[in-house]
Amino acid sequence: MTKNFLELKRGYYSRKHKLFTYSKNLIKVNDGLQDNNCENKMCNLDLSSAHVHKGLVVTSQIIFEVTEKCNLSCKYCGLGENYTYTKRVRNRDLDWNTAKVLCDYYIDIWKNKRPRYLKELMSIGFYGGEALINISLIKLIIDYLEKNSPDHIKFFYSMTTNGVFLLNNIDYLIKKDFHITVSLDGDKKGNKYRVDKNNQPVFNIIYKNLKKIQEKYEDYFINNIDVISVLNNCNSRESIKKFIDLEFGKIPEIKPISLSNVLNMDTIESMRNKKDSTRNVMDQNKNQVSLDLLIKCFSSNYYSEYRSLMEDETDTGLYIPTATCLPFYDRIFLTCRGHILPCEKVGDVPRLGIVENEQIKLNFKEVANFYNVLFRKFKEQCNICNKKRNCGICVFSDSIYVDNENVQCNEFISDKEMLDYLNISFGVLRDNVKLLEEVIKE
Repeated sequence: MTKNFLELKRGYYSRKHKLFTYSKNLIKVNDGLQDNNCENKMCNLDLSSAHVHKGLVVTSQIIFEVTEKCNLSCKYCGLGENYTYTKRVRNRDLDWNTAKVLCDYYIDIWKNKRPRYLKELMSIGFYGGEALINISLIKLIIDYLEKNSPDHIKFFYSMTTNGVFLLNNIDYLIKKDFHITVSLDGDKKGNKYRVDKNNQPVFNIIYKNLKKIQEKYEDYFINNIDVISVLNNCNSRESIKKFIDLEFGKIPEIKPISLSNVLNMDTIESMRNKKDSTRNVMDQNKNQVSLDLLIKCFSSNYYSEYRSLMEDETDTGLYIPTATCLPFYDRIFLTCRGHILPCEKVGDVPRLGIVENEQIKLNFKEVANFYNVLFRKFKEQCNICNKKRNCGICVFSDSIYVDNENVQCNEFISDKEMLDYLNISFGVLRDNVKLLEEVIKE
């Protein structure tokens, strides 16, 4: 049989540093479909222990959950009272000795095992809870990495924060050139569910902090601070974008309320914005239909991110089921409990490893098998989905339901749905010449 390889690219782009690092990693794909009319089919991805180990070596981002504590009690928080996480005691800080084990593991890789042609810019992220509650550990980790890492490794620091303690720590964050994402759900009305432990709104505090930083550190604010918003029944995509752009000159990332691990579904459903949901563009008003999917699937000039511009344009006709990142190739996440996860966004996914007794315990074969089983479950459904070329769904996301036997993806688009969508989209373009011209220019 002819051996086939699928190239998976990983890179990192920083607006502030104008740096772009890029690497190509070959992941072997099982033969199988390739020898039997494989065009536009899902490949049989068969990860091995070696692939998992390579992912650890070439990863571009290390994220530390420095604390489980938070100074707020946002009503829709995935770690709050309306989710199953509340059954756990979440009052821990990451122990320095646990963090040091992971730091030492990567310092050894950077010194002895990491090829010099791979990325030299490492992203170090800090997560919570509210990460700034444990700023002392953040400083300790940064100081240790900078003093003990080889000279060819440079660091890029980032964190997500609710913004309440941002002004108090801004001098250090600017000194280390942090990229900061602040949570803010648009205007005061849209932030109804963002409250402190006494159920008091915190919008005014966060707004004033951002405004003071914008006025005093204008360049840093422009280059290093972004906004993420949660869509709820007190705001809309339009109101969020309008407010954030008008007040801060930013384009916010907008996320829906999480539906994973919900404890009180009625409460969560009551806070959701169902009219402005991302699912499904085909149901939207004809004159407001989103052309995003059309451009993604049929334009040869669409790039989801800057690093895509550097990628090989060859379409092999083979697709990995879903858009799930392969283990550790993009990032590694260490929790306060010492659990090793593939990402900070995966929620209650089974841990892939653990830091225990000052050692990293991670079985490469078990991790590979875990992913292989997941991908095989999705292969059949992904194979007939019209979004497979441009899927953005992770198997651990809210849009996917998985149990021992069944797989259901809420983003699945059948042939009929695609045809209906295309009829609407092309109808809008036919009736709106200016919009057609804009799409052509894109």
